[in-house]
Amino acid sequence: MNTDKFITFIETPIFEEDRKALLSDEEYQAFQAYMLDNFHLGDFIQHTGGCQKIRWKLSGNNKGKSGGVRIIYYSLTAKGKLYLSAYVP
Repeated sequence: MNTDKFITFIETPIFEEDRKALLSDEEYQAFQAYMLDNFHLGDFIQHTGGCQKIRWKLSGNNKGKSGGVRIIYYSLTAKGKLYLSAYVP
């Protein structure tokens, strides 16, 4: 994990519930490490005020990102916060 950057990951209750069901702790840590440098790569969702979506591959899935989930998030990088709101299968 990149230690010279700091982002607080804030999970909505529904995100937390889905995350615990879908990702191991190691997978979630890998996602967080990826997002430290790549939070800007998500596609913006129209009419949401800045929410973005990004695909994430689930382990044990041989279909690549298309077999994973979409994660909806909102980034406040000036304040070092990234709000994680939902998984979309």
